[in-house]
Amino acid sequence: MPMPTPSAALHFRQTLFRVGWQRAGAWWGGVFGVLFSLLAGCGGGGPAPLSSAKDITAFAFVNSANPTLATDVVGVVAGDSITLTLPFGQSRSALVASYTALGVSVSAGGVAQASGTSVVNYSSPVLYSVSAADGSVKNYTVTVRNALAAQSLRQDARACNGPWG
Repeated sequence: MPMPTPSAALHFRQTLFRVGWQRAGAWWGGVFGVLFSLLAGCGGGGPAPLSSAKDITAFAFVNSANPTLATDVVGVVAGDSITLTLPFGQSRSALVASYTALGVSVSAGGVAQASGTSVVNYSSPVLYSVSAADGSVKNYTVTVRNALAAQSLRQDARACNGPWG
């Protein structure tokens, strides 16, 4: 068997070297491609979207925060309006609302509010604004009125004697 010439042996080694690196490169390229795909899939393509929740789901004047009230007064939330009816003659000028809100902040007339602690004048309708985490805002008009004298007497009787009063 004839001996390969030095140039043929060199060509053979270069070919093996080149093919080996090409295969290794393809292998590493595949590994990096898989890793990149896995990591990109874990991130979900960026940060999670911010919540757009901005609702008032319940609104009331509770006796424990408003000692001048004989009983709790629960509001009616309908769309973007909230209505409450106080007993006849009850002052509306300094009441504390207790509410449940979905959102990051609540303000009344542009002033930050805290449920169960903030005192507000409800002598005229008050604009409540609920801000969501995404920056969007929903406005509610809170209207508080007083019951007529006859309605108030019935409410007081129920507060003292239960539903049979």
